[in-house]
Amino acid sequence: MTSRFNPVDLFHTSVLIIFVMCAYFLLGLIGLELAVPPSNAGAVWPPAGIALAAIVLKGPRVLPGIFLGNFSISAWAFGFTPNACLIYTGTGIGATACAYSGYRLIKHFIGLPNPLLETKKIVLFFTLGGPVSCLIPATLGISLMVSMKVIFPADIPFNWFSWWVGDTIGVLVFAPLALILFAKSHSIWRARFNTVGTPLLLSFLLVAGSFLFIQQDENRRHAKEFESQTLSLVKLINERLNNHLQIVYGMRNLFTVGTSSFDQADFSFITHSFFQQYPELKSLALFSITSQGSEIKNLIPQLVEPESSRNLLSTVINDPNSYFKLFSPFESAKNSVVFIKFNNEQVIMLTPVNKNSNTNKKALTGVALSMFMLPELLDSAFIGLTTEGIQISIDVLDKKSGVINVHALAKNQSIDRQIQQEFKLADQRWLVNFFHDKSHIHAQYHWSLWWYLTCGLIFISVMGVGLLALTGRHAITESIVYERTRDLLKAKNTAENANTAKNHFLAKISHELRTPLNGIMGFTQLLQNNLDLGDNEKQHVNIIRQCSQDLLGLINDILDFTAIETNNTKVVNGLFDFTAFINDINAIYQLIAGKQDLKLITSINNAPAKLQGDEKRIRQILCNLLNNAFKYTENGQIQFIVDASENELYLTVADTGYGIAQEDMDRIFEPFIQLNNHDATQEGIGIGLTITKELLKIMNGRISVQSELGTGSIFTVTLPIENQATAWN
Repeated sequence: MTSRFNPVDLFHTSVLIIFVMCAYFLLGLIGLELAVPPSNAGAVWPPAGIALAAIVLKGPRVLPGIFLGNFSISAWAFGFTPNACLIYTGTGIGATACAYSGYRLIKHFIGLPNPLLETKKIVLFFTLGGPVSCLIPATLGISLMVSMKVIFPADIPFNWFSWWVGDTIGVLVFAPLALILFAKSHSIWRARFNTVGTPLLLSFLLVAGSFLFIQQDENRRHAKEFESQTLSLVKLINERLNNHLQIVYGMRNLFTVGTSSFDQADFSFITHSFFQQYPELKSLALFSITSQGSEIKNLIPQLVEPESSRNLLSTVINDPNSYFKLFSPFESAKNSVVFIKFNNEQVIMLTPVNKNSNTNKKALTGVALSMFMLPELLDSAFIGLTTEGIQISIDVLDKKSGVINVHALAKNQSIDRQIQQEFKLADQRWLVNFFHDKSHIHAQYHWSLWWYLTCGLIFISVMGVGLLALTGRHAITESIVYERTRDLLKAKNTAENANTAKNHFLAKISHELRTPLNGIMGFTQLLQNNLDLGDNEKQHVNIIRQCSQDLLGLINDILDFTAIETNNTKVVNGLFDFTAFINDINAIYQLIAGKQDLKLITSINNAPAKLQGDEKRIRQILCNLLNNAFKYTENGQIQFIVDASENELYLTVADTGYGIAQEDMDRIFEPFIQLNNHDATQEGIGIGLTITKELLKIMNGRISVQSELGTGSIFTVTLPIENQATAWN
């Protein structure tokens, strides 16, 4: 059956695609800010992580948003041209293929959706989605750029490596953040917000912020260095040009003295040192001019190219706009006038030579000329200085010709700042423009910055993976603890229910047993009073009565134990005659001692005559201790000691029986435990001491025991009492 068109689903998908595209674009701007010059690619590309998280959470329908986001950020950063759009399309396909391949690999090897709890799955997730999948965009993008000659083969290793590293780190850092923010389907991701997301984000901001600070500090430092360099360089240029100006003045003075006294050889000898000192100097010459100003005579040059210099001078003199037209043979001129002309990058300095005429006026009689190459002058001026990364353009502001560019800037330079310095030469203003070539400057420190940022981000990536592994392991442990706790709680409830049922059963059966037992004891008492029975029959009746009493004692113990376990034991305090109480206990157990051929020694050291307490429970405690003493003592004696302090009563029962081993000291108070020493089988069910300890706990008392195997035991009961004024007599 074909699926029907659903406008709501289409709307939701469109919104999702637009959201992914915008998120990719905005995070791409962050990536561009973290670019390390001269490359436009940074050490981290956050959109790669967002793309992987988006497709993992929402499936392949987000792929158009990834492509459009990559295309948009590339166009924003580098502009629209036909060749560039083709590259943007290729890189967009590479980014989309990277996200999709990571999605398919992760789905195949670890399954989706996956909360990433196990360390193995976490490592596989980021390995497949990061380093493995990120091979695609770097390889595709670099291949396309090389084929279109955007970059050269020599640039492939670094550009490919930085591209791959940037995408990989982007996945390792930003994919976990995106999953934590948007993977709401599993509680573990919400729990990881504080333990993983916050440290990861703060660490990234710290590394990125410090990187930007260092980068800005480097830029400020280079700007200061650049400004300082320009001041030094313009001073050297000015000094060099002024030296050439002085050479022209010197030749003019030589002409003024007269040329008849020296010839070409003399002129060459005089100017020879100038050519050695200034390699940029191409020509020095003296020319005489006729009174009409149109004929050049008496050439005395020291020329590299004499014909070109002579032709240049003819051009200058015959130029309608030439300064020389301002001077007639009998017109005065200032001796300091220098005319500077430019031919391509040649600089020609000319100064008129004037002599006094018969009319006492100065007449133009000659010209002193100097010609040098401006590029060579700059090279000579900067010998020994570091000028790499600095480009120079020189403009001359001439009153007649306006602005003349005498030294142009080299083309295709990466300029990021400019400083203009100015000086005056003759009647001209020289404007020297210094340009900062950022490609050279960045090459000096971009590797250190790149390694700093990359190492910091790699550390954050490893930390993120480690935190995910720790939180995953913690979640697994919590799950196991929760399941075990649930099972234990279930078992506890089952045990408590079973124990409650047992207690109810014991209480009910005990009550049921007491009814026929009371009947048996009643009839045995009637039989004992029957005078017609013989001695043999009376002995049998006494045995029946004794067995019934023992059975009744066991039933009472079971009832007491059940009441204690169900917290139904009640203590009834009242004032009773403690003297009569002790005498009664002593009388009963003296009879028992006589029957067992044992000696009972009762010691009353200090005790109140009256005692406030539960007489029944105190009697039960003492009977349990004395019964145990007689039960486990075959020969010797038993001591029953009563003592009291101001606030406590001490009841001690000491025997010379079997004793208790040290490893069994804690077990004697456990229910249904009997210690069969010397293979002796004793009566009872082993709850007497358990009942005693629990009764003392209810009465705010305590019991202690001292024993040594083979020598006997000492049990001491301590009970709180009120201050009694009446003492034992």
